[in-house]
Amino acid sequence: MAASNDCQHLDFAVYAAINRLTDSDELLTGFSADVKVNCKVCGLPFVFLGLPMGLNLDGACVSVDGQELRVAIAPSFEWVGPGKVSAVRGFSATFTRGEAKGGDQ
Repeated sequence: MAASNDCQHLDFAVYAAINRLTDSDELLTGFSADVKVNCKVCGLPFVFLGLPMGLNLDGACVSVDGQELRVAIAPSFEWVGPGKVSAVRGFSATFTRGEAKGGDQ
């Protein structure tokens, strides 16, 4: 069924992928989960709010369209807590209106 403004979004489909992250030597470096949510009735995708766009292998971000949550996960016995991760990994993106700018800003 096509997305409709008349839908009350009462039932949902959740899609999740769990990823094992490895380095170039195939050594395990972490885990992540990618999550998407759609209305099961009309198919409308939901967006995740309040998170930056990008990829943060030590936290959470969303895809550029906001429709995919990308979050770092770890087995509970291996979690080392906030601020105790070895290095900042990933990238972030910022949406601005107007002319595109090049370079790292």
